[in-house]
Amino acid sequence: MKLFVYGIFLDGGLREAIFNREVQAQPATLENYTFGPLVYGRFKGIVKRNGEKVEGMILDLNDREIDTTDRIEGNGYRRIGVGIGRDYVQVYVPV
Repeated sequence: MKLFVYGIFLDGGLREAIFNREVQAQPATLENYTFGPLVYGRFKGIVKRNGEKVEGMILDLNDREIDTTDRIEGNGYRRIGVGIGRDYVQVYVPV
């Protein structure tokens, strides 16, 4: 599954430690979103806003790795599907 990331998962060393492998990341821009209020008072979250954009990366993760990211993101986020160019990806947004 393709996952658009914009926060802690931008760090390649952290990704490798979490997934026990080097995860390739493709730079990407999510259109019509911007950073919104912090989640839990300290973590970035994004919200839909026309004309804005969020820079990040697309990761290609297996089901086990997606389960891991779900646990890391916790109850403060949910995954939704979005289009980025020709790709349909998942992204975490605040609940």
